[in-house]
Amino acid sequence: RLLFHAVQLSGVAFLFWTPWDLKEFVGIRQWERSRKGRPREPGRNERLFTGKAYGIVRHPLYFGISVIAAFHPVQSRNTFVSMVLAILYFYVGTFFEERRMVRTFGQEYRDYQRRVPRFLPVPKSRKGASL
Repeated sequence: RLLFHAVQLSGVAFLFWTPWDLKEFVGIRQWERSRKGRPREPGRNERLFTGKAYGIVRHPLYFGISVIAAFHPVQSRNTFVSMVLAILYFYVGTFFEERRMVRTFGQEYRDYQRRVPRFLPVPKSRKGASL
Protein backbone atom coordinates (compact mmCIF):
# COMPACT_ATOMS: atom_id res chain seq x y z
CA ARG A 1 0.00 0.00 0.00
CA LEU A 2 2.79 2.39 0.81
CA LEU A 3 4.18 2.07 -2.71
CA PHE A 4 0.77 2.87 -4.21
CA HIS A 5 0.43 5.94 -1.99
CA ALA A 6 3.93 7.05 -3.00
CA VAL A 7 2.99 6.81 -6.68
CA GLN A 8 -0.26 8.68 -5.97
CA LEU A 9 1.77 11.40 -4.28
CA SER A 10 3.87 11.72 -7.42
CA GLY A 11 0.61 12.31 -9.33
CA VAL A 12 -0.38 15.00 -6.84
CA ALA A 13 3.07 16.60 -7.13
CA PHE A 14 2.71 16.56 -10.91
CA LEU A 15 -0.62 18.39 -10.60
CA PHE A 16 0.91 21.05 -8.36
CA TRP A 17 3.74 21.47 -10.86
CA THR A 18 1.14 22.37 -13.49
CA PRO A 19 0.18 26.04 -13.41
CA TRP A 20 -3.60 25.95 -13.50
CA ASP A 21 -6.60 27.53 -11.95
CA LEU A 22 -9.14 25.06 -10.54
CA LYS A 23 -12.07 27.44 -11.00
CA GLU A 24 -11.05 28.00 -14.63
CA PHE A 25 -10.50 24.25 -15.19
CA VAL A 26 -14.00 23.28 -14.05
CA GLY A 27 -15.72 26.24 -15.74
CA ILE A 28 -16.69 28.29 -12.69
CA ARG A 29 -14.77 31.40 -13.81
CA GLN A 30 -16.36 31.26 -17.28
CA TRP A 31 -19.81 30.94 -15.70
CA GLU A 32 -19.12 33.86 -13.33
CA ARG A 33 -17.95 36.08 -16.21
CA SER A 34 -20.99 35.14 -18.28
CA ARG A 35 -23.39 35.75 -15.38
CA LYS A 36 -21.87 39.16 -14.69
CA GLY A 37 -21.73 40.06 -18.38
CA ARG A 38 -17.95 40.42 -18.35
CA PRO A 39 -15.87 39.56 -21.41
CA ARG A 40 -13.17 36.93 -21.46
CA GLU A 41 -10.02 38.03 -19.65
CA PRO A 42 -7.61 39.56 -22.17
CA GLY A 43 -4.31 37.75 -22.57
CA ARG A 44 -5.53 34.56 -20.95
CA ASN A 45 -4.80 31.46 -23.03
CA GLU A 46 -3.55 33.58 -25.91
CA ARG A 47 -0.09 32.09 -25.83
CA LEU A 48 0.98 28.47 -25.75
CA PHE A 49 2.50 27.44 -22.43
CA THR A 50 5.00 24.59 -22.77
CA GLY A 51 6.99 24.90 -19.54
CA LYS A 52 7.01 22.90 -16.32
CA ALA A 53 4.78 19.80 -16.52
CA TYR A 54 3.66 20.79 -20.03
CA GLY A 55 7.21 20.08 -21.19
CA ILE A 56 6.84 16.44 -20.10
CA VAL A 57 3.32 15.65 -21.38
CA ARG A 58 0.86 17.78 -23.31
CA HIS A 59 -1.99 16.98 -20.90
CA PRO A 60 -0.44 16.99 -17.42
CA LEU A 61 -3.73 17.51 -15.56
CA TYR A 62 -5.27 14.40 -17.11
CA PHE A 63 -2.05 12.47 -16.54
CA GLY A 64 -1.74 13.49 -12.88
CA ILE A 65 -5.37 12.67 -12.10
CA SER A 66 -5.01 9.34 -13.94
CA VAL A 67 -1.96 8.40 -11.86
CA ILE A 68 -3.82 9.22 -8.65
CA ALA A 69 -6.83 7.13 -9.73
CA ALA A 70 -4.87 4.20 -11.16
CA PHE A 71 -2.73 3.74 -8.07
CA HIS A 72 -5.47 3.76 -5.47
CA PRO A 73 -4.29 0.97 -3.15
CA VAL A 74 -7.73 -0.61 -2.68
CA GLN A 75 -9.61 -1.33 -5.90
CA SER A 76 -12.90 -3.16 -6.06
CA ARG A 77 -14.22 -4.28 -9.41
CA ASN A 78 -16.48 -1.22 -9.56
CA THR A 79 -13.77 1.29 -8.68
CA PHE A 80 -11.41 -0.38 -11.15
CA VAL A 81 -13.95 -0.15 -13.99
CA SER A 82 -14.75 3.46 -13.04
CA MET A 83 -11.04 4.31 -13.02
CA VAL A 84 -10.46 2.71 -16.43
CA LEU A 85 -13.46 4.54 -17.91
CA ALA A 86 -12.31 7.87 -16.45
CA ILE A 87 -8.81 7.44 -17.88
CA LEU A 88 -10.26 6.49 -21.28
CA TYR A 89 -12.51 9.55 -21.10
CA PHE A 90 -9.48 11.77 -20.42
CA TYR A 91 -7.48 10.14 -23.21
CA VAL A 92 -10.25 10.49 -25.79
CA GLY A 93 -10.81 14.06 -24.62
CA THR A 94 -7.20 14.90 -25.51
CA PHE A 95 -7.98 14.39 -29.20
CA PHE A 96 -10.80 16.96 -29.11
CA GLU A 97 -8.75 19.38 -27.04
CA GLU A 98 -5.79 19.06 -29.39
CA ARG A 99 -7.94 19.78 -32.43
CA ARG A 100 -8.97 23.04 -30.75
CA MET A 101 -5.37 23.81 -29.80
CA VAL A 102 -4.20 23.36 -33.41
CA ARG A 103 -6.96 25.75 -34.56
CA THR A 104 -5.87 28.27 -31.93
CA PHE A 105 -2.08 28.02 -32.12
CA GLY A 106 -1.46 26.45 -35.54
CA GLN A 107 2.10 25.44 -36.41
CA GLU A 108 3.38 26.33 -32.95
CA TYR A 109 1.14 23.62 -31.46
CA ARG A 110 2.03 21.12 -34.19
CA ASP A 111 5.72 21.61 -33.34
CA TYR A 112 4.88 21.12 -29.66
CA GLN A 113 3.04 17.89 -30.56
CA ARG A 114 6.18 16.59 -32.27
CA ARG A 115 8.36 17.38 -29.25
CA VAL A 116 6.20 16.35 -26.28
CA PRO A 117 4.18 13.13 -25.72
CA ARG A 118 0.39 13.42 -25.51
CA PHE A 119 -0.51 11.57 -22.31
CA LEU A 120 2.26 9.29 -21.04
CA PRO A 121 5.73 10.66 -20.28
CA VAL A 122 7.59 8.23 -22.53
CA PRO A 123 10.41 9.05 -24.94
CA LYS A 124 9.27 9.78 -28.48
CA SER A 125 9.89 7.19 -31.17
CA ARG A 126 11.84 8.07 -34.29
CA LYS A 127 8.62 8.78 -36.18
CA GLY A 128 7.39 11.09 -33.43
CA ALA A 129 4.40 8.96 -32.45
CA SER A 130 3.40 9.14 -28.82
CA LEU A 131 0.66 8.10 -26.46
